Amino acid sequence: MEQEIISRFDSTNPNKGYNLTKGGEHYEVPDAQRERYRQTHLKYYEEHPEARERISQMQKGKKNSPETIEKKRETMRAYIASHPEARERCRNNFKGKKRSKENCEKIGAAHSVSVICLDTMQQFNSVKAAAEWAGVCPSAVSAVLRGYAKTTGGYRFDYYKGGQ
Repeated sequence: MEQEIISRFDSTNPNKGYNLTKGGEHYEVPDAQRERYRQTHLKYYEEHPEARERISQMQKGKKNSPETIEKKRETMRAYIASHPEARERCRNNFKGKKRSKENCEKIGAAHSVSVICLDTMQQFNSVKAAAEWAGVCPSAVSAVLRGYAKTTGGYRFDYYKGGQ
């Protein structure tokens, strides 16, 4: 249908329309053109800082649906997988920068897992806490949790699933 309409109105003709292709195929923007777009936007926002602030205010508090979040996540993963320099930028994002104590605690809480000692039924908030209690290094407890070892320090551990 798209191709039919473009053909009928001859919209690939610069005097009659704006279409660059006959329709139905993906058009990859050349790097030079992409850079011109970028420079144009940078110049505009430099000359009109209120426009950038207005857009920023419009986006504040805006929540994305779980589907949108997942779509953005997949897009970013695909981009990083195909662009090694982007992966390096992500890795070096905090290189040489100090994180606040609160930020470090939030990251730690998000990455911590609850662990239970199957021999004593004692619960721990993290692998590190379980390792300190057992007198072993955290990687040894992690090896038991992942199934690479049966015990460490004479104890068996498993992920605690909250009463399941």
